[in-house]
Amino acid sequence: MSITVVHRFLTSDFLRLQSLLTTACDHDLIDLLYDYGNQFANSLLENDSSKLSKPNDNSSESERVEYIKKKYIEKIYLRSNHVYNQDELNKMLYENVETTDYKKTLYLIILGANPNYSEKMFAVADHAERHQQTKQMKIILANGGRNFSFE
Repeated sequence: MSITVVHRFLTSDFLRLQSLLTTACDHDLIDLLYDYGNQFANSLLENDSSKLSKPNDNSSESERVEYIKKKYIEKIYLRSNHVYNQDELNKMLYENVETTDYKKTLYLIILGANPNYSEKMFAVADHAERHQQTKQMKIILANGGRNFSFE
């Protein structure tokens, strides 16, 4: 498996988008990818120690694969000023989808907030929809959340 395939596979969990070549791309998700793309993700997923072990032109493919696994799966380079437990992450996500703070939503998902968390009989995606936060709902759905009002 090539490094490009591994990287694409591993990063797809953060923001699953349809191919930009298809006609069915969601314009809100494309806008979000443009606004909060690789630079934003790297600002969260890389710290000073990641720069020391970041692959360069002379790195082998196995070194590159190992770095990508540490960065995206193990998240050992994740920047976080505070350690949150699962319940805190879920509640913060639930509250944040009422706002237009898309960066925080993406950050909470990267930290491990459950996009299927529900409170007061509403899943996170439904809660975003109730607050007319369509982009928030789409972020949640793109990251594995379910919208129960349409089932």
